[in-house]
Parts: sequence; structure tokens; C-alpha cells
Amino acid sequence: MEKEIVSLLCEPQYQTELNTLEENISLQEFYLQHQNYEKFLELDNEFHYLFFKITNKIKIYSLMKGLNIHFDRARTLIFKGKPSITTLEEHKKILTAIKKQDKALAKQYMEEHLHILDLESIEQEYKKYSHKTKTKVGK
Repeated sequence: MEKEIVSLLCEPQYQTELNTLEENISLQEFYLQHQNYEKFLELDNEFHYLFFKITNKIKIYSLMKGLNIHFDRARTLIFKGKPSITTLEEHKKILTAIKKQDKALAKQYMEEHLHILDLESIEQEYKKYSHKTKTKVGK
């Protein structure tokens, strides 16, 4: 869904509102540099929320928010209180593509950003909470 929203943000009528996203990224950078990871994560969530706010799709965001509880939990585990600079760089790339009004590139960057989860690392780190079943193929 977010890929379609960033595509929508590439349309000319939204270009004047992109300063809100720029301000958010500047704050993310500040808090990351000052190692305030809790605030960074809060701004990360806000960055995604702003896509829906700018495009007047808040109802869709609200519906998605309830479905994202496990995704949010996984992100928290990945960050372990210390987010990666990669997240910030990905946000910058997404915004650059939106500013260029390049829908395909914005969608590509968003897809890459959303697939950052390294589930193998999470499962390894939190084995006692993870239950993997092995399925045999064939016989």
C-alpha cells in the first residue's frame, strides 16, 4: 500500500508539501547523530504517516496501523535501541525520487525499504521466542 502512496506523492499537487518530509528527515538525522534512538524511531514512524497525511489518506493509514503491529515489533527488535544509518539513507532516497516525480523509482525505493527486515537475524537472536517448523518436500 505504501508503494502506491509514494507513487501518488510524486504527482505535482503534492510537491509543495514535501518540506514536511524534509523537516522530518532533518530531525531524524539530528536524533541519530545524538544517539536518541527512541526519538529517531518515533520520527521514522511519523515519516511514513506523513505520506498518508499529505495525500489525505489517513483512513487507510489507520487501517494499516492495526495490521502493522508485528512489523513494528520486528523493527524494534532489529534496532535493539540503535537504528541503522541505512534507514535514514533509504528515507532520503525515497524523498529524492518523490521530488523528481519518478513514480517507478519511488516505488522501488519504498519496496527495498520495507524489505529491510532480516528475519533470520531476529530468529537467531531470539530463538526461545521463535518456533520454526521444517517441511520436507517430496517424501
